[in-house]
Amino acid sequence: LQVHESPPLTSGDWVVIGHKSGFASGYDVRGYRWMPAVNAPNAVLSPIWEVPTDWQPVDGVVGSRFFVTAGYVAMFAPAIRGNEVLVPAAAGKLLKIDLRTGSVLATIDPLAGTTFSGDARAIVNSAVSVDRAGNVYDTVVAWPLGAFPSIGTSPRGSWLVRVSPGDQV
Repeated sequence: LQVHESPPLTSGDWVVIGHKSGFASGYDVRGYRWMPAVNAPNAVLSPIWEVPTDWQPVDGVVGSRFFVTAGYVAMFAPAIRGNEVLVPAAAGKLLKIDLRTGSVLATIDPLAGTTFSGDARAIVNSAVSVDRAGNVYDTVVAWPLGAFPSIGTSPRGSWLVRVSPGDQV
């Protein structure tokens, strides 16, 4: 795995992989399926879909240096919820993707209606996770403005985000 990439996710015959194609940009999520089935003799893992995202890690957005983030590396880490894949996107958003087709079903903006909505420096800063009830969790941090924040500069805001199974934030 490269820096910022999470391990593959599995669900039945499906394998979902977050993928990085550039140094600090170019992230996508890819869906593969075991054909004809994961437990079939001679099963083959086949690529089914690929969805690009606009998510970038802190160093890609803020242009941070080691002394600012103390070496912290955000991870591009989607999660599976039933037949959906929840994927980090820019400005603290999540993409909801159909696991079977790769179609983008929705864009969830937890900062909608706030002064941080659409803020490029608001970054999904953690792995996306799902609990047994289908609630999705992640963290969003609004990093300071300016080219290179100084040591000890606090974020402008940070949130633990919870998205219900009905996509209510």
